[in-house]
Amino acid sequence: MNILFDLVATQPIHGAVYHGGGEYSKAVFKAAVEKGYKFDALYDGSKPLDEYIKNLCNEKEISLIDLVGRSFFEVYAGYDVFFTGLPYGRFDQAGECNTRLFFTIHGVRSLEMPTDRHEIPFYVGTKDPKRILKALFIRFFPDRYKRMAAAKVRKLLTLSGSQIITVSAHTKYSLLNFFPELKSDQLHVCYSPLFNPIDPDYVAMKSKELLESLGLTEGEFYLGLGSGRWLKNNLRLARAFDKLVSDGRLKGRKLVLTGGTNIVYRSLKNKEHFLFLDYVKTELLESLFKGARALLYPSLNEGFGYPPLQAMKYGTPVLASAFSAVTEVCGDAVLYANPYSEDEIASRILMLEDEDLHKELAIIGPQRYNLVSNKQKQMLQEMLELVFKES
Repeated sequence: MNILFDLVATQPIHGAVYHGGGEYSKAVFKAAVEKGYKFDALYDGSKPLDEYIKNLCNEKEISLIDLVGRSFFEVYAGYDVFFTGLPYGRFDQAGECNTRLFFTIHGVRSLEMPTDRHEIPFYVGTKDPKRILKALFIRFFPDRYKRMAAAKVRKLLTLSGSQIITVSAHTKYSLLNFFPELKSDQLHVCYSPLFNPIDPDYVAMKSKELLESLGLTEGEFYLGLGSGRWLKNNLRLARAFDKLVSDGRLKGRKLVLTGGTNIVYRSLKNKEHFLFLDYVKTELLESLFKGARALLYPSLNEGFGYPPLQAMKYGTPVLASAFSAVTEVCGDAVLYANPYSEDEIASRILMLEDEDLHKELAIIGPQRYNLVSNKQKQMLQEMLELVFKES
């Protein structure tokens, strides 16, 4: 049986080198290779391919099929099985073929959380007219946008020969809610596996040096992620933190925000208490997870949510929103806050200043990480058997 694995999903998208779908696809690819499954891999020769993935292909003699100059359908239709961890927008020109399609739905944010009142100001800051126009359309025609979004997802769900993998039970049952024609046994839940190219012992050895190069001290700063995306809700987070600084509640603390500045920076009074970082390499990101006093993660929507696990792995406490799949992943091992309430976010940050509670979260966090990590490994093996069972 001929199987084609989609590595295009691991390559940069819209300029973003690091993205959740890419990390997911890398983890699945690595696991499939380690199990000894035989398959070819599809990539886009016009974009960079991760060095780790490239070396793995060379070492295991995996044939790389270049998509450049060929249609997507033409390539995958020549195989018995095709797997992609990032199917969105890929099957618009799909025709009838005998290929069995396995693809992963990471969430249905466009239906669950199409917009927020901070979306338009975020995109005005980027000066990207296409994003601004889209945000305006969603704001003023939300029902029409949701119908359009549902039609795109439905096209994926109804592709001939398709098998649907979801990264959480939340996403599975959200799909069943939005698409009544679906049956539960059509959807296979497999928790997003973590892609860990860096050994935690190496992180422990290097983190202090990396943090000091940024003027940071372990345990003295808070961490927030994705400040260039409205969905990550860092404007409300930054305002809550800024208020506490103004009130004299967080002396000596900083909030490190990755992913750019945008509207977040312009709204601050105490800018010296904030450090904005653009693209962060894996080595530094892991050091930030390890060294932070806590991860502050008030995201408005997640199909799974890697970051809390990445923090809990190191015993770093987490403040998260009690929305979408976050509670499924984090259980009772984190503090929760209403992500729409800056006051509640602020009060939870103050709770993280309590040493007894901080120590308690630092203990139960790794326990939760181990529990979910074991589930991830088990579910990943089940998914690999589903996709590669006849190879």
